Amino acid sequence: MIEFHAKDLQQIVVPIRFTRAITGFSRRSAPEVDDRGFAMGTRPPGWSSTTAYGPMVGLMVNSEMRIKVEREDIDAEAPLYVTCTEPSVLRIVAPTDGGPLPDDGVLTVRGLTARGSPGRIEVRLGSTIGPILGRLEPHVFGAYRIPVQAHRVRCDTATATGIRPNLPVERILRRVRAIWWPCGIHVVYDAASRPVIDTDVVRVATLNQVNLGSGAEVASVFGLQRARLGLPAGTNDQAVNWYIIPRFTNANTVGLGRSRVRANSVGTDTGVITTADGVTNDTEIERVARTLAHEIGHFLRLPHVQQRNADNPVRDTFGRRQLMYPISWLENAVGGAGLLTVPRTNNVGYGHTVRGCLITMKNHAHHSTDGECGTARSTYRSGAWY
Repeated sequence: MIEFHAKDLQQIVVPIRFTRAITGFSRRSAPEVDDRGFAMGTRPPGWSSTTAYGPMVGLMVNSEMRIKVEREDIDAEAPLYVTCTEPSVLRIVAPTDGGPLPDDGVLTVRGLTARGSPGRIEVRLGSTIGPILGRLEPHVFGAYRIPVQAHRVRCDTATATGIRPNLPVERILRRVRAIWWPCGIHVVYDAASRPVIDTDVVRVATLNQVNLGSGAEVASVFGLQRARLGLPAGTNDQAVNWYIIPRFTNANTVGLGRSRVRANSVGTDTGVITTADGVTNDTEIERVARTLAHEIGHFLRLPHVQQRNADNPVRDTFGRRQLMYPISWLENAVGGAGLLTVPRTNNVGYGHTVRGCLITMKNHAHHSTDGECGTARSTYRSGAWY
């Protein structure tokens, strides 16, 4: 039996828990569940609260999500049923009539409206009116649209013509959309209004490579969209411009992003740069998607976890599950003295040695950068993200 101290001397006994429906690559129908403790923390202004203790999850209005119920200390044969306290806001799609849950423990719900209290999803023993074994607090969000403009950039030198990189743009953006979908952030790729740009060219020192240590080269890349459209300096293109280059000269670098705040501070345009170097399989496609999704997080004013960068990242496993963890590839866990600095597990649900995609829903007082979903949505509403 698992016991959680919620606060003071109270205890909660939890025979089941809620988790992501799958492991592995990002999928829109299988969002992350913010299961960091059973205290709920504060909610942003406008969010309803419930009497639930336990995990919190977000979903887009008029869409479905799957959540898995894991049995911790209850017989595998015990019939489990699922109910929702606000059926006008959230509908249990499967199992039919609430149960019993199938052997894989996966339930499906649909968000019907973004208005009103989200209620609670409850797992009950034996029937839809049986004893409650666990509660989940869902939040249904209306869609905020963030368009992405992809650019395949040719990197020439003064004397040689580079090769335009190739990358499966649509596949990557589907995964970026899946990562942000639970927050009601719709990452839009519209081939009709914002087709992939294949005319951009920058002048660099090393053929087919951009040096992130060169302010001039980076500024040239980030200025491509404004230059292409003939926009005056300081004009904001209302999209995330994603520049794909052949490779970086800098070792172990997966991407660079400049939000409006950062761009203003250094006198450049906004944008994200990633490379096509080595992106030859599904794992690498996921890595690029995580990088682009992470940089979109910076556009929406999300800092790195606990304000700590790659030279001094947090060491807890929850931090490594977060999208805003500052390192894409995780360190290998080792025995002995290494356990003092490296967590015991590398796999946070997306495969070996890669960070996760959790965008936090809860806002715990002891966590300096928590409540990321609320921050992202508030930033979007302010209009100051592009």
